[in-house]
Amino acid sequence: MKENLDTSKKRYRCFWCKKSYKPHARLKSRQKTCGKYSCQKEYKAHYRKNYRKLNYSDELEYRKKRKEYL
Repeated sequence: MKENLDTSKKRYRCFWCKKSYKPHARLKSRQKTCGKYSCQKEYKAHYRKNYRKLNYSDELEYRKKRKEYL
């Protein structure tokens, strides 16, 4: 009996290019983009912007330490 190894038939839609994609087997629902370089770049920029907004005090501390080092 032959088993079907591809059990996940669910497809997701990329937030940036709006194309549907089949997620990587190991990433599953954690994958956020279709995998194109431009979409990954947009996602990373968006993530960094939100991270800096939420962790503003950490960002100021980092800048202060870096300025002292330079």
